[in-house]
Amino acid sequence: MTALTVTTKNWVRTVTMDRPESLNSFNADMIDELCHSFLDAASDDSVRVLVLTGAGRAFSAGADLKSMGTAPDPSKKDLR
Repeated sequence: MTALTVTTKNWVRTVTMDRPESLNSFNADMIDELCHSFLDAASDDSVRVLVLTGAGRAFSAGADLKSMGTAPDPSKKDLR
C-alpha cells in the first residue's frame, strides 16, 4: 500500500501523506517512503522546491501507535 502521493509540476515537487483514515500518522512504511521520496527529490536537479502536505483534515497526528506494537526491523539503519 502506498502511503504517499507524489507529483511534480515545473520545479515544485509535492509529497502528500495519504493516510487520512489515520490522520496521516507515521508508520514504518510511510517513514520509508518519505525517506526515499526526499532522497529522490534531493538527487533530481529539476526539483527546486519540495512541499510536504497531508491528505484529509490533518497534516499528521504523529506516530501511529497501533503499528508500534511490533519490534523495529534491525536491517533498517538509523535515519538521524
